[in-house]
Amino acid sequence: MKSTKRLGLVILAVVLTMVLVPTVASAASGYYNTGDIAVINTMVDNNGLKWTKAPADGSSIPEGWYVTWSSSVTNKRIIELDLL
Repeated sequence: MKSTKRLGLVILAVVLTMVLVPTVASAASGYYNTGDIAVINTMVDNNGLKWTKAPADGSSIPEGWYVTWSSSVTNKRIIELDLL
């Protein structure tokens, strides 16, 4: 019974991931993921970072951001963030 329930949850998680991933990817209008840009911009606002904020549309990032991005052509995601 438990293994059947667990299998059902795994299948549900896979289906939800397949449904949501295209939606998230299409939300990015630039090279960089707009959600990731929003998180860093909020960190700049709320934590006194001396970083320049990026355009919300994900079209570019300013110099001085210590971020490693995924190798995607568009909708690049943060892999690593270094707060100096």
